[in-house]
Amino acid sequence: KALPWEKPVIDSYGHIAHILSVVMHNEGYESWLYNNFTQLQISSSCNYKNIFLDYFAPRYPWMLCPWLHTTNIATEDFEIYGFDIIQFLTMHLDQNHYLCLTIDMAAIKAYHNNNHSHHALLVYGYDDAEKVFYCADNFQGGYYASAQISFSEMEEAHRNTVLYQIYDITQGIWIWKPVVCKEYSFNLDQ
Repeated sequence: KALPWEKPVIDSYGHIAHILSVVMHNEGYESWLYNNFTQLQISSSCNYKNIFLDYFAPRYPWMLCPWLHTTNIATEDFEIYGFDIIQFLTMHLDQNHYLCLTIDMAAIKAYHNNNHSHHALLVYGYDDAEKVFYCADNFQGGYYASAQISFSEMEEAHRNTVLYQIYDITQGIWIWKPVVCKEYSFNLDQ
């Protein structure tokens, strides 16, 4: 089972690319994109030696998305209730929900990274017979792409976020349920 997924027009940051790859097929998507991702900002490092120009984007863009109903399960709650990550992900995918969660990059071959560090991963499908998830992130040399991740890799990647006390960038597991948005139009006041 695989939910609709497209390569997004902005893919520099995984958490932004995830949301865009899920909603691009919706009517009015361009207006929402322009409303939320065209403001520019100049940022500097703490020592002001490095200054860069970037687009300003919300930290959790899915909270502003009219085509998704979002729910969050805190990592602590996930552990307290003893949820099985494979069962949890497949159950939600069967209900046509996308999932975004923090994982340990070292546990997933597609990252080509042996360091225990965090990243937000989008899960948009699975194949029970092959025991793989269909996922998207900045895998290939930092380029946004899809990859198949084995159930065992996912279990280890999720377990390691607790074991190695990896920073939980997504603050739990985000569940995105697609909803119908009748109309979205560009808003100059936003």
